[in-house]
Amino acid sequence: MVGGTAVTADHLEALLLTCSQDTITAWQLILHSEITEFWLKVINWISRITIKANNHAVLMVTGSNPPSFISDPHIVEWITHRAKLLVGQAEAKALLTACAKATTLHDQQLAILVYNLNDTNNDRQLAMLVSATS
Repeated sequence: MVGGTAVTADHLEALLLTCSQDTITAWQLILHSEITEFWLKVINWISRITIKANNHAVLMVTGSNPPSFISDPHIVEWITHRAKLLVGQAEAKALLTACAKATTLHDQQLAILVYNLNDTNNDRQLAMLVSATS
């Protein structure tokens, strides 16, 4: 047994041949594969818990009475903190969108006003020319 893994004689012989009969290197390879397998399980668990926590944070922002998530106070505290950040980000995005739309509307109205003023000035100039020549 190495790191909780049962190593068969054939497996050990293949490892020793790969490692030039170095038992420490063979042991490290087995241990490394155990650590890698455990790390993949941890990454999978982190991914699942992060997805659940983010979903719960969104429910806290969008709903008035979200279901309970986990009784661990640290996770609940993190979810509450994440929900507050999401509210702030949503408000900031809404403000930026409103400013962009207001700027676009202002620019459109300004262009119309300038066009109308130029058109009115052209009409006045034309009227002055007509009256001067008459």
